[in-house]
Amino acid sequence: MRFVLIALVTWLGACSGPADPPGPTDSGARDAGAVDSGVMEAGVTDAGPRIDAAGADAGAPGGLTAAPEPPAPSFPDVIDTLTISLRTGTAESAGTDDPVELCLTETDCFDPNTPEIDDRQVGLVDELHFSGIDLPRSAVDRVVLRSRSDPATDNDRWTPECLHLRFDGEPVYCNDTIGAHIGTGASAGEVVEWRDPDGLHQECRSCWGDRTLTHGPMLGAPSAAGARVWVRADATRTVGLRVGTREDLSDGVVVDWAQPAPSDDYTAVLEVAGLDPGRAYFHRVEVDGDRSQPPRPLRAAIPPDAESFRMGFGSCSQRRPSPIFAQAEADALDLYLFAGDNHYGNAQRVEAHRWQYRQLRTIPERALLQASVPTLAIWDDHDFLANNSHGACARPEHALRGFREYWANPSYGLPDTPGVFFRHREGPVEIFALDCRMYRPDVGDDGSGCQLAADPPSLPMSGGPVGPTQLAWLLDGVAASDAPFKLIACGSRFSATGSLDSWRSFPEAREALHQGLHDARVEGVVFLSGDIHRTLLRTNPRSEGYAIPELSSSPTALAPRTAGCPTPEPGERFCVRENNYVQLDVTRDSLTVIVIDEAGDELHRWVIDRESLAY
Repeated sequence: MRFVLIALVTWLGACSGPADPPGPTDSGARDAGAVDSGVMEAGVTDAGPRIDAAGADAGAPGGLTAAPEPPAPSFPDVIDTLTISLRTGTAESAGTDDPVELCLTETDCFDPNTPEIDDRQVGLVDELHFSGIDLPRSAVDRVVLRSRSDPATDNDRWTPECLHLRFDGEPVYCNDTIGAHIGTGASAGEVVEWRDPDGLHQECRSCWGDRTLTHGPMLGAPSAAGARVWVRADATRTVGLRVGTREDLSDGVVVDWAQPAPSDDYTAVLEVAGLDPGRAYFHRVEVDGDRSQPPRPLRAAIPPDAESFRMGFGSCSQRRPSPIFAQAEADALDLYLFAGDNHYGNAQRVEAHRWQYRQLRTIPERALLQASVPTLAIWDDHDFLANNSHGACARPEHALRGFREYWANPSYGLPDTPGVFFRHREGPVEIFALDCRMYRPDVGDDGSGCQLAADPPSLPMSGGPVGPTQLAWLLDGVAASDAPFKLIACGSRFSATGSLDSWRSFPEAREALHQGLHDARVEGVVFLSGDIHRTLLRTNPRSEGYAIPELSSSPTALAPRTAGCPTPEPGERFCVRENNYVQLDVTRDSLTVIVIDEAGDELHRWVIDRESLAY
């Protein structure tokens, strides 16, 4: 039995290294706040603060429990965290790389610049949090934007279109009619400094198209009797998840609440329990009681005894509109797995990761897919820290913090082994999603572009790209699984003939994986990978046991490519270079691989019989 999510056609709002200069994730009174060490604790299943409130509503449908609404958020008299949002105008010459600052007093000025990001691009929103500023609200006496360029130069002027300020999450200022060109030249309307004559006041709601829900909702990992819904608000507001059995939600109740905080970039995961896996549900996210969001389908995990399951997966998606996401949404998937290189930030600072995720979530086709289809994710090198990055690179905790804020996976590693790995069961499939970056040793790859940690951890080669603990977790898990198909996903390839940035660099660990699967007589194993900017199917032979098929799905939304596939590898069945995604139609007896391009055309089809993956 296949559970199909019905798309509603709506447009959606869419280890430490050497000291660096002050930046958005470094300490400093006038730079964005530092990452707290708590991000490395694993086992948390949500990406933001939730209001845990027990309570029941006798009228709740389908066994749902209504949660009592929490008190309105309160805010301190002394500002700890300032959030600045800036939207640059849409004219061709509106953007700039030249320095600017925001001042709230004569001496309290803030640099809205994110290292590793091209800030203030035409038509885009930049958002930064400055923590630990210890500024009394009563001291704020101005709102000033000004150039920090040498007054004697004719710099590249900047045209801000909107400015939005929050004090500890509370909206205190919004202006989307600035109408000034800020710079040091003499062009018409250009000024070195722009000052709002009215001081703190609000003419707009936010700089995200006047929406309080800036991104989402996104469906996260369903559970046996529950579901997760990820959201991002523009400020600390009261956000509720309403769930019901009727499509118009006339029987709906609010089952969970959150008040997103600046410490989590205003993201949160709302959860519902008590769902009947065989029943259709609908949900709506409500911000401060606003019910303007359309109802959307919601479901629990597909039961293990279900006869069929359809999922899609792919990796390598740059920040560009792509019909491939609209095609995936239209194909009635039960699940979509983002298999790494989900952005190409190559960043060490959490603010840069947040910027990348925010921009990706505003792409309409991608937002619609993630609102309609439950979504899971792992990372690879570019959305970890840098090209061919590894566990000896600086600041993996920053990448993990941004990742956890923007995805709603079932879990994040183990209590003593943080990361992005998890397992997830749906119908005849169990997914074992691996973290192939955080515990990967440095193999001396000249392509690695990361800054090394000052005191890198000792990572044994015998653990391969996943480390000994995760490898043991994987082997224990697949041995215990009764799913007909076990899909083991890693951002980089399992092949012995890949580049240095693959399992090729770890022959001991690769053999341990193969041998562990054989010793436990694990049947139905298929490898999923990405990274290589092409889609291919090949087999991984072993010294004992069946050859394991490997599907690499990689050119999901890259810039247009013309180069073809290289010389076929041993065991290769097909290779595709054009943008596409891989659809897996799974029954208890077979797994059908279908490669689909942006036009919806089927490029390849391959059937893997369950019997071919048995002893």
